[in-house]
Amino acid sequence: GYHSDIQPAYIVGKKGTARQLKLIETSLEMLRAMVEVTRPGTTDTDLVRAAYRVLKKSPFAPFVRTWTFGHGYGVGSDYPDLTGATLNLPKPEQMALRENMHLCYEPGIFVPGLGGAAVEDQVLVTKDGCEVLTKCGDRAQELLSN
Repeated sequence: GYHSDIQPAYIVGKKGTARQLKLIETSLEMLRAMVEVTRPGTTDTDLVRAAYRVLKKSPFAPFVRTWTFGHGYGVGSDYPDLTGATLNLPKPEQMALRENMHLCYEPGIFVPGLGGAAVEDQVLVTKDGCEVLTKCGDRAQELLSN
């Protein structure tokens, strides 16, 4: 059979602090930036750069050194790493997305003393873009709207 991976956003306890909510919002914006550039021909490095641009403009920019996009994986009967795209390590080859690839996007931010957020969704690459197959991004938006 097939397996997949999702990561919705939650805050344990009472309503989150402004900083906790901003952390979730930033992860959600990173996810949306990745979705926006997804289409056949987009490379793994393009995805990392899209997320990084959002992170760099956020209040969490000082933690960029601790943030890497170290792996990516498809959805299937195995759990292989497909990409090693990072911003701080050289990568000899880029992986270009192709139509019908099914990927998991998991842009995470982890801040010492605050916690972490990684709003994660499954994405299917289509002929002209992509389709988001799961709803964790929507769940995060609901959390931010309440």
